Amino acid sequence: MKKIISMVAAALISVTAAFAENTFHLGAYFPIYSFEVDDTDISSTIYGASFDYIHVAESGYTWKIGLECGKASTSDLKSVVKGEDLTGFDFEMEVGFGASFIHNEKMTLSLTGNLGFRVEVLSAEESIPGDTISTTYGETILFGGPQISFTYRFNPHVGLFADLGLFYNSGAVVADIDSDNGSITGNNDEKVSGYSCVPKLGVAFTF
Repeated sequence: MKKIISMVAAALISVTAAFAENTFHLGAYFPIYSFEVDDTDISSTIYGASFDYIHVAESGYTWKIGLECGKASTSDLKSVVKGEDLTGFDFEMEVGFGASFIHNEKMTLSLTGNLGFRVEVLSAEESIPGDTISTTYGETILFGGPQISFTYRFNPHVGLFADLGLFYNSGAVVADIDSDNGSITGNNDEKVSGYSCVPKLGVAFTF
C-alpha cells in the first residue's frame, strides 16, 4: 500500500511539474496616467518596483496577484509658497484572471482581466518666517481592465518578462493646505476618473 501511495504521489507531482506553471515577476513599472479632476487634467510621473505572482494551470487558466510601489511627482499641482512640484509615493495592488494562449518551457503569453486599487500621496512642506505651510494631494482609486503578459525563458527557471495593462480608473481625491499657526487651512474633496497605461519590464523566475 505504501508503494502504491508513493507512486500516486510521484505521478501527481510529475503532472504538476509538467503542466502547471508558477512564475514570479520582479521588475520595474512606469505607468502613464491621464486623469480629470474638476475639469482639470492631472498627470503624474511614476517609476518604481513591481512584483507579480502568476499561476498557469494545465488547461491554460491563469490567475495573478501583483504589487507596485514607486516614487511619484506631478508638475500639474504646485506648492503654495514657492510653486514647486508635489512629490510623494504611489502604491498599487491588483488581481487578475484569464488565460494563457502560449504555454511551454520557452515562453508564456497570457491575457487577464485585472481589478485593483491605487493610493497616491503627493506633498510639499515649506517654511516661511513664523510658519510652515504644507500642501497635500491624495488619490484613492479603483481600476480595472485588460493586461497582456509575455515571459521568455532562457532556461526552465529564469527569463525576462514584459507586461502592458490598459485600465479605467475611478475614485476620489483630497487636497489640503495647512499651516502650523492656522493662518491657512483648506480641504477640497473631488471625484477623479481617467485612463492609465501601465508597462512593466523585468526578470521572471519559474518553478
